Amino acid sequence: MQGRKLLSRLCIVLGVLCIGGAAGLGIRNQQEDARAQQQAEQVLAQLQQDASGSTHTAPVILPEETVPSMRTVSINGYDYIGYLTFPTLDTELPVMDHWSKAGLKIAPGRYYGSVYTGDLVIAGHNYAKGFGKLKALRQGDPVLFTDMDQVTYRYQVDQIEILEPGAVADMIQSPWELSLYTCTYNGQLRMTVRCHEIK
Repeated sequence: MQGRKLLSRLCIVLGVLCIGGAAGLGIRNQQEDARAQQQAEQVLAQLQQDASGSTHTAPVILPEETVPSMRTVSINGYDYIGYLTFPTLDTELPVMDHWSKAGLKIAPGRYYGSVYTGDLVIAGHNYAKGFGKLKALRQGDPVLFTDMDQVTYRYQVDQIEILEPGAVADMIQSPWELSLYTCTYNGQLRMTVRCHEIK
């Protein structure tokens, strides 16, 4: 009898600890999400100001095999190539020149490609105010990318697919001009939004 009471109390204590740990993790995730949103909004405002003051035009590809690199603007130690606009989601997000674990806590980053070669792939955390909103996109929705030369590239969502984390070739060797991806909620798979450019 004494052993059962002790086991019962131990189970209660463990249950309370598990609930407390889950609540703490949820609060930490919400704080990280809010911090990322605040940083992204600050960067976005600066990027839009830099782009609006730009006098550059779209780069011209001169030699046959040469593709110009995308112009970047450096903010707080990170280089940015422009920003995404999702009209149907009422969302705008800055895009870093390269993705990194540290960088993704602030903004999405280029994983591969370029707007000039029609194979841009952008990765982002599934924060509620970031790429977590991608699941609400539907076929036909517009997606805009504005580079630091103030050139806006217009895309349309074709499909949303789920890829394995190791499916790198499927991610980058595709017929779509823009691919956006983030982890699924459990982090096991990659939700990928495929878009074609509207010219």
